[in-house]
Amino acid sequence: MKPIQFKNYKETQELLSVSEYLAIYREWVAQGLERGELSSKVHNLLINLSNVYLNWDFSEPILTDKHNRKYQPEMDKWALAEFDKVKSVLAELRKMNVPEFQPSLCETETEFLAFLKMECDLRYRPLLAHSWRVGQR
Repeated sequence: MKPIQFKNYKETQELLSVSEYLAIYREWVAQGLERGELSSKVHNLLINLSNVYLNWDFSEPILTDKHNRKYQPEMDKWALAEFDKVKSVLAELRKMNVPEFQPSLCETETEFLAFLKMECDLRYRPLLAHSWRVGQR
């Protein structure tokens, strides 16, 4: 039986800015992709944003705090920076008055942004929990 391989924090999909996501979406629309093909590309671009892997990279040093809890400074640094990026993307989407996500084919820019907002909301939660743990150390 093959051992389970846990993905570490370096394998989490990178979060881009709202303007970068819009540029990608607008390029696809300009290419004249069919509905199904456009939806598939949007899904593949955004669906993994909510998967945040907060497991250590064992090639880096792991430390222990005063309560004998293990932690990895590099992962903590990455997670806090990622948490700030997610907060800024969500703030920008709120300023744009993006509505809540409704299951659809992401045929419009607003539907695309709503899907992005939902994925960022899901990404925000584990990063918030991790930032709390870092703060407790």
